[in-house]
Amino acid sequence: MHRFNRRHAAWGLYVILAICGPNMAQERTLPVPPRAGDPELRNFPFGFVPKHLKVARRGDYVTGTQRNATVGEIDEGIARVGYQDETDSPIVADDTEQLPDQLWDDSETGLFYEDGCDDCGAAFCGPQWWCSAEYLLWWKRGMGTPALATITPNGGILPAATIVFGNEDLNDGSSSGGRFTIGRRFGFDPSFGVDFSYAFLGNDSTTFQGDALNFPLLARPFTNLNQAVLAPDARLINSAGVVRGTLDILASTEFQTYEILFRHTSYQSCMARWDWLIGYRDAQLRDRLRIVESTTALAAPNQGTTTSLVDQFHTTNTFRGVELGVMGQGIISPCWSWDWTARVGLGNVETRAAIEGRTVTTPAGGAAAAANGGLLAQASNSGLFTQDRFGTVTEFGLTLRRELPCGWSGSIGYSMVYMTNVWRAGEQTDTSINTSQIPPGVLNGAARPEFPGITSDFWAQGLRFGLSRDF
Repeated sequence: MHRFNRRHAAWGLYVILAICGPNMAQERTLPVPPRAGDPELRNFPFGFVPKHLKVARRGDYVTGTQRNATVGEIDEGIARVGYQDETDSPIVADDTEQLPDQLWDDSETGLFYEDGCDDCGAAFCGPQWWCSAEYLLWWKRGMGTPALATITPNGGILPAATIVFGNEDLNDGSSSGGRFTIGRRFGFDPSFGVDFSYAFLGNDSTTFQGDALNFPLLARPFTNLNQAVLAPDARLINSAGVVRGTLDILASTEFQTYEILFRHTSYQSCMARWDWLIGYRDAQLRDRLRIVESTTALAAPNQGTTTSLVDQFHTTNTFRGVELGVMGQGIISPCWSWDWTARVGLGNVETRAAIEGRTVTTPAGGAAAAANGGLLAQASNSGLFTQDRFGTVTEFGLTLRRELPCGWSGSIGYSMVYMTNVWRAGEQTDTSINTSQIPPGVLNGAARPEFPGITSDFWAQGLRFGLSRDF
């Protein structure tokens, strides 16, 4: 068990001081509640003034006509309050133009702020640069698959057999990922800005492994078209006295997206802000379904013959398009805020599907022979398939933020991303098979399996836990 000791404490303190030390004493303090007749300038150690609540820069002031208080200076996050007597004479930090005397009274801390960032002596009172890193705990829509592995009864033949893998949505559980954002306001006009964001979900996979020890009877079900009457059938992997082998199945899903957004502040006060967004989004969804079987015949006429068979289905969906949206921010208290965003990307979804099968047969005492085609991936449905369609990527997010010392803030939020017109690998499998073309056979009759080209939608949603830094 890993134990905490003094060395860990020393290193932790060193890291904190290295990051925050140069600015900790000056940069993140709140003024004490104003008190009439108290001329002393003091710092309030409760927290700090968020940069989007800055009401003045060095040398600016507001009168205390209504509150018997004046703001002395706020510069790069340094906040101090000057107090005056019962008269209305303001304390002036420097010879400068007087600011409005409308103050916001925060009932929780007793702090006073000028109501309206347009009057704080700068075109924009928030940070010029910002960056954030978030941990994602998301759930997503799974990949539909047919029944891929069965056991007794009825020799693994459906519908009587028991399905042990497939016939469900795979990879629909929770996934971990990350999101990283960096942005800044433009110097020539701080109401305009740009940010870049990249998000990903880790490779989420579902596996199945079957052998004779765990499954004395194991089969791969399908519908046999090489008969006068279509009938369910099954390819045996394990059966006592007939065949012995293993079956391995892997289904995986990956998702990632990035966006470049230009923003313009259309409304702003010290309590709220609205930004219009326009930019570019790229999103990619990738699925993989891989089925590998290895068997050895135990009975004549092929006794001793080993067969290795692989079916692979890969799909890639790439969205590229323009993105439009809006983002809002609201102040709850000096240390708490919330924001929300709604964005929609309009563009092209390029879908690609690659299907491949391979069989290697080795007779007892003979040489191996390889052929294209497996069981679900035959010559009739193998190859590369592409499609371009109009699609959308929509995202909605809600975040609660807590200001921390040293310019940092912590956040927890919820997001949902919805992508349309995608191909999922498991949904491109056709289990109706003309067995005449199973290697080393030659197709005779209907060319099945075929590529179905089924289109569906994808979504991912969940929680975000983040740290951000404004400077």
